[in-house]
Amino acid sequence: MLKGLLQKANGKGYTTGLVTTDDVVSGIARFYDVPLKGERAGPADVENVLKTSANLVLGGGWGYFAQKSKPKSLRNDELDMLVEARSAGWKTLMTPEDLFALPAGAKALGLFSDKGLKYALDTDPMKAPTFFELVDSAMTHLGSGSFLVIHNHLIAKACKEKDPAALVEEVRELDAVIAHVMETAKVKPDTLAVVVSSPAANNPVFSSGADRDESLYTIKSLPLSLSSGSKKAAEIGVNQWIEEHYVNFRVTPDQQGGVGTDPAKIMDLFVSVFGGMTNVSWEKSSGGSVVVRGAGTGWDDLKSATDAASLESKLAALTP
Repeated sequence: MLKGLLQKANGKGYTTGLVTTDDVVSGIARFYDVPLKGERAGPADVENVLKTSANLVLGGGWGYFAQKSKPKSLRNDELDMLVEARSAGWKTLMTPEDLFALPAGAKALGLFSDKGLKYALDTDPMKAPTFFELVDSAMTHLGSGSFLVIHNHLIAKACKEKDPAALVEEVRELDAVIAHVMETAKVKPDTLAVVVSSPAANNPVFSSGADRDESLYTIKSLPLSLSSGSKKAAEIGVNQWIEEHYVNFRVTPDQQGGVGTDPAKIMDLFVSVFGGMTNVSWEKSSGGSVVVRGAGTGWDDLKSATDAASLESKLAALTP
């Protein structure tokens, strides 16, 4: 339903941008509807990606661009697609310093990892910008009449990998992003920002800021089973996270102890910390919904979309 959303927005006259925790090739293919040459994004798709109408794209995936001889390159040739990107008018960003020095209005391609971005829990801010910093830079960089999609796929990845500590931190980071988007929209309403989190590739559920209830991000039917995988690793991860963050997230010292590897206890703790979460199942997932939030001019119209046809219609009615 959201496939090609930014391409359609660009056709309506918006300046468009994308921030993704995925590799940029996959992100552009998804939201600009650029055809892939295989089932998954890869180095062969870079040439088409560089032709996209985006003004700003930030994420991972420099391994698809760098020639084979470079460490962590994912290419099978010696083509330097970073040079090709610059020739096509993109300013390439590889470090936090590059991002923070980005001049306003430049057509920018940020590549901050070889594939997708690392979990927030594992990000070294001295080596790579955080997801929050990417979003902040994008919202600062894009001018009036802009449409920005902010996409976090790491929540789905953390669920798939049964990593509760990473999941908690991703939700925490995403909550900060949503709050920032909503606050920015108050002073810069002509930037329409849409936040997409993908627990599964099913139908989006559009949500307004009003139902956020001053609490954390609401996610439905996440597959959080600990039935397989390392229970010991899960125990260490959860307890480490609790020790570091329980003050900020209302976990008491009594809650901090005794979690162990019991899925029910971990579940109870998780729900008590993230009071806004609903319908969380440790044992199975119904497929889930892609929860979409947004802010800015046009969001009130866009959020009432219920299917692909109504989304198309409402997007067509928007103007920058």
